[in-house]
Amino acid sequence: MMKKNCMMIAAGGTGGHIFPALSVAERLRDQGVEVIWLGSPGRMEEKIVPNYHFPIEYVDIGALRGKDFKTLCAAPFNIVKATFQVKKLIKQYQPKVILGMGGYVTGPAGVAAKISNIPFIIHEQNAFAGFTNKLLQYVSTTTFAAYDHALSGTAVKVIGNPVRESLSTMQPPKERFANRSGPLRLLVLGGSQGATAINAVILEVMQLVQSSGLPVELIQQTGSHEYEKYWQAYQKMPGFLDHHTVTAFIDDMDFAYNWADFVIARAGAMTVAEVCAVGLGALYIPFPQAVDDHQTYNCRPVVEIGGAIVIQQKELTSKAVYDKLQQLANNRDTLLSMAIKAKAFSKPDAGKKLADACAEFLV
Repeated sequence: MMKKNCMMIAAGGTGGHIFPALSVAERLRDQGVEVIWLGSPGRMEEKIVPNYHFPIEYVDIGALRGKDFKTLCAAPFNIVKATFQVKKLIKQYQPKVILGMGGYVTGPAGVAAKISNIPFIIHEQNAFAGFTNKLLQYVSTTTFAAYDHALSGTAVKVIGNPVRESLSTMQPPKERFANRSGPLRLLVLGGSQGATAINAVILEVMQLVQSSGLPVELIQQTGSHEYEKYWQAYQKMPGFLDHHTVTAFIDDMDFAYNWADFVIARAGAMTVAEVCAVGLGALYIPFPQAVDDHQTYNCRPVVEIGGAIVIQQKELTSKAVYDKLQQLANNRDTLLSMAIKAKAFSKPDAGKKLADACAEFLV
């Protein structure tokens, strides 16, 4: 007997897949839906998802793109094996719908859903769709995307990326920035795993800031792998850590976004979505090894409307970043204008639309 309010979410590998899926999962759980998570063992979801108290089942599937010949030869057998793992879990939990949010596990989840005659919904977060979603759109019941033209086909519904409700409901820029004065509040997000190029250039930038007296106050997330190195480097700058915050990981991102005037970050789909949802101008430095250079395309629409600027990593220098900060530090009108334009790009109802699409099958 099929359970009335049970569904599965397949998502993993990176925070860009996991966190938007979590925002949808929490909405559905609040509506009384039992959500079973499908992930891959040893990946980021194994650490993150249990903290949100969702039961998680692991499917043995890994990356294919860029792998050696032996791995590619074994791929069909591994995909079949993973598909039957998911099919077994479908029989165990009897979900009424499966939502695929990206990551290795989404492929076998989509195939197993098709075989089992279970509705399957996909959502593509990036401006350029990954290989798996390009295929899965042909077996999905409903296909959603964050960006125009990310996936082909007239049936694709473009809704943006789901973010935490607390970000979308934060005070708009005009209210947050009202009567704000003093140093430029700079939030640097090197990524939860760190971004070596960003960390290195920001150290040089802050050395210039300290020597010149440019009014800038910093909160920097270095990532755990590089925290000790950069904390020690900043400690050698007299009095620096008395006025600035350098941390491996920011636990309270709502506070950090609310505090900030401007952001420097990679251009992952969810970083762009969160920064725009809050309403903040940003300097994006796309990760040059991203598949199909999708990070450049993730931030391009915001750059085109004046809500952000972009510097490619090959052109990244401390002087280039310092010059941008110098232009902004004493120009709060520009900071507000960029923040308002970024906010205009956001789509705050993306999470609700995805949750509602799933809920249609849970009656």
